[in-house]
Amino acid sequence: MRIEALHIYGFGKFQDEKITVDSSFHVFQGKNETGKSTIRAFIQAVLFGFPSKKEQARRYEPKEGSRHGGSLTIRLEDGTQAVVERTAGKKSAGEVLVYTGDGRQHGAEWLEGLLGSLDRGMFQGIFCFGLEGLGEIQQLQGSDLNQYIYEAGMTGTKHIASIEKKLQHHLDQLYKPKGQKPEMNVLLQELHEHKKELREWEARFDTYDRLVRQREDIESKQAELKHKKADLKVEKEQLQRRKTLLSVYRELQEVYHHVQRLEPFEHVSLDWEEQSTAYHEQRKEAAAEEEKQALAEQQLAGRNQGAAVNRAVRETRDSIYALKEKLPVYRKYREDYNRLQQEAARHKKNLEEKQRRLGIAEESELAGARTTMSAEEELHDITEKAKGLQERIRLLEEQVQQHQDQLALLQKDLDTHEQYRRSEEEKRHSRDAVDKQQTGKNGTRPLWQHPVLLLQLASVIFFTLGMWEMITGHWLMGLIMFGAGLSAAVLWILQHQFRAGKSGADNPDKDTAQQTAELHADQRLETTIREKQWEYDREVNAYQSTLDKKQEAREKQQELEDVMEKWAATHDIPSPSSLLQASAFFTAVQEWQKEQRQLQTVEKEIKTLAQLLSDIEQETAEAAAAAGISAEPVEKTIHAALNIVEKEETKHREYEQDLRDWETVRSRKHYYRARREQAEHSIQNLYHLSGVHSEEEFQQAVEAKKQYNEWKAKENWLLDRMRRSLADQETTAAWFETFENDDRDPDEAVQDIEETEQELDTEEDGYRNKLAAVHQEIRTVEEGGTYEQMLQQYEEKKSKLHHLARTWKTYRAAREILNEAKSMYEQERQPEVIRKASSYFSYLTASHYERLFAPLGEETFIVEDNRGFRFTPEELSRGTAEQLYLSLRLALAESYHHNQTLPFILDDPFVNFDRERQSMVFSLLTNLSSRRQILYFTCEHIPESPSGIRHRPVSSEEKAADAGDSYTRTLL
Repeated sequence: MRIEALHIYGFGKFQDEKITVDSSFHVFQGKNETGKSTIRAFIQAVLFGFPSKKEQARRYEPKEGSRHGGSLTIRLEDGTQAVVERTAGKKSAGEVLVYTGDGRQHGAEWLEGLLGSLDRGMFQGIFCFGLEGLGEIQQLQGSDLNQYIYEAGMTGTKHIASIEKKLQHHLDQLYKPKGQKPEMNVLLQELHEHKKELREWEARFDTYDRLVRQREDIESKQAELKHKKADLKVEKEQLQRRKTLLSVYRELQEVYHHVQRLEPFEHVSLDWEEQSTAYHEQRKEAAAEEEKQALAEQQLAGRNQGAAVNRAVRETRDSIYALKEKLPVYRKYREDYNRLQQEAARHKKNLEEKQRRLGIAEESELAGARTTMSAEEELHDITEKAKGLQERIRLLEEQVQQHQDQLALLQKDLDTHEQYRRSEEEKRHSRDAVDKQQTGKNGTRPLWQHPVLLLQLASVIFFTLGMWEMITGHWLMGLIMFGAGLSAAVLWILQHQFRAGKSGADNPDKDTAQQTAELHADQRLETTIREKQWEYDREVNAYQSTLDKKQEAREKQQELEDVMEKWAATHDIPSPSSLLQASAFFTAVQEWQKEQRQLQTVEKEIKTLAQLLSDIEQETAEAAAAAGISAEPVEKTIHAALNIVEKEETKHREYEQDLRDWETVRSRKHYYRARREQAEHSIQNLYHLSGVHSEEEFQQAVEAKKQYNEWKAKENWLLDRMRRSLADQETTAAWFETFENDDRDPDEAVQDIEETEQELDTEEDGYRNKLAAVHQEIRTVEEGGTYEQMLQQYEEKKSKLHHLARTWKTYRAAREILNEAKSMYEQERQPEVIRKASSYFSYLTASHYERLFAPLGEETFIVEDNRGFRFTPEELSRGTAEQLYLSLRLALAESYHHNQTLPFILDDPFVNFDRERQSMVFSLLTNLSSRRQILYFTCEHIPESPSGIRHRPVSSEEKAADAGDSYTRTLL
């Protein structure tokens, strides 16, 4: 699914705002407070509804009274385009309307079917990503950092660990197997004590049980009396309803008698009365008009004399009138003809100028060029690749220059240290003097008995290892090695000072001490020179590698130039001077061809106008000859012919008017005669339908029909009244049959039932008095102790324990479900997330880290570098941990299975990245945008080619467009 456009009716600060999203990588750029967060909230509100008051989230209601809401234009995977509109309404989430490309309208069910089980929280946790996620990494240390990154790869949020801690905390507060303070443990102890006390009391209540049984017996008899009274009440109501229905039945019998008497007039319609009145009125009016038109016909018969008309002029009337209508067109043709002549001259001048700027001598080379869309797309691909290669060559040239500068500095430093080297003869003289002194004093000593030499050797070794570890990226081990080397150096200096002082006291020969010091200095100098030489050689290797990359880029550029030549030959387009100017050259050729087509169109229009002008002039000459006038200029000739035609038309109209008046009067007379006859026929037809022969009989039949309708209405009213009184499963037919067999009034039966009810009331009063006495005896037993209070407390504590047990089970089940979900995630979903995240992480770190693992059952990740060393997240640098977090978030979104590929929304998460990391991230996002739309919100300007430098594809399945893929930008 891709978002193609936003139309904000009213949302926060935006009023009637339209934004077009015309690419899969769209950047919303603007300073702070320009509305980036508002647009993000608008997209989520349209898809998932406005936040309710319980969510405590901002609804962004407009301040100026505009309609709250807007619409999103989306494109689905199958190519279907839909407009999703959500506006504020009765529901807190808003009213949804969806308009699809086939012209149909849908409701919220269509959007729910599209999104499936995805809600706002899942969408924000998986597909929305901002700076806050990377910002929290800066604050975390150790296991907290590891847990945060692990949860980012699992759900995209940081709530799993906190939920587990809260669940365990609630469980521990409720119950522990051997605990004393948890609430359920305390309740269990108290219930045990209450149970012991209740058992002591239960042995005392034999009497109490007898009274309770007696009370239950009395209450049972009271219940039987209540049932009898209820049955009598139902029977009484049935008799009263019978009385009511009998009254209705008797009224119906009277109604049926009147209806049967008036039934012969049932077919008469009351509308016929109005129709009869209308037909009589129509007959009267038609007779009067018929007589009036006959008199007018006699008056017009003597006036119809006709007129003399020139037939030859009338035959040319239509052509002269047509020429009159063409006169404005003729003027317009003449003006257009002159204007097009000037326009054609201008197009010819422009063509010559464009052809001169292109440097093409022959027009056929430009006219034959095929500037199709496919050719333009191929050229676009070639030029974009050329731009990327040009940028890469520029960067490599900068790196070459940096390597050259660094080599010069290292060579200068190496030469400086070489100057301080002594000759081999001087070194041999110093060694002989020192050996002679040591042999004379102590004889020959093994190397391990020389602490100064051992400390010196240890210092050199530790310093060398520390430098190697730091160069390879292991800063922690490098610092440790440097610390060890520094300690050895300090001990060596102190030992040397001690030996020098002792040697000065025992042996006044200062020359030997000086020789020893020079030998030590020679050793340090040789070590330093070897380190400098090693740095120089490493920089030479890096310099040579950069030169090789530069040469490779030059070769690719040459291959691209060959492709350009082949493209130009394929499409018959002259070869451009350079790759970077190819687009401008192609555009210029297109403009030349467009100008040529415009010239051809203008010349064709000129030819057409010339023919049209000639046709009008020819028609004017023919009309002048037919009217008998001389041929002059077109406008003057047309006006003269019009004057002749108008005079003849006036004569002809006078004759035609007299003829039309006579025919009109004659036709009106026949019309009113037919209307009078039709009215008489309709009246006789009404009499026939009513079964009468005169107007008086017709009126009597209509009156009888009115009485019949009144009695039928009363019959329906009584039947409806009777139906409302019927119970379930009863019918009017059954009651009619009952009343035909027995129509006596049920008053005596009602009176018998009332007497029986009085007897039952007296018996019920007696049972009520007996029950009061038993209650008094039970109360006397209960007041003799505290059993009821203890029993009540026991039941209350037991109920509370059950409630706490249910709560404990709920928390325990929630924890088990959470563990089961994590286990299923590790077994089913995590492998796919790890595979994708490993590929993204390797790409972002330029293959420095190649693999990513997640051991089952352990909530951690392990990364492996290109040398095979493995690290946990807390051992990584902050920048690398942020790249790992980003890889997991992207992999989680890519691995989420949904019927639509949902957009990925980024809110300036890389603002703190350095330039190189930003370049790698934008390159990865450009690759991903080939199959998933990316909406990027930022307050900074990003490069026009966000893909950056691509060291290699992310994976075989993730290859997208070239490194120069374009994107669009909306400035806020």
